[in-house]
Amino acid sequence: MAADHPEEAAREYATAVEIRPNFLDLRFKLAEAYMDLDMWVDACLHLKEILVKNPAFGGARVRLDALLNRMGDTEG
Repeated sequence: MAADHPEEAAREYATAVEIRPNFLDLRFKLAEAYMDLDMWVDACLHLKEILVKNPAFGGARVRLDALLNRMGDTEG
């Protein structure tokens, strides 16, 4: 769904995250949808929140590093 309709995916994932804020896989999907929409700051906030709650979430670490690099923030 996210690849074909990223706006719809972002809305649905945002709603899901409001309902289940500690379900990190949903938050990760929301961050990915935001990245698809070039909403980098929003994606970054959610990826950082994931890593606060679970520093071992490897996918979030990789995505955040790539996103920060894309944004020109090499310090993190």
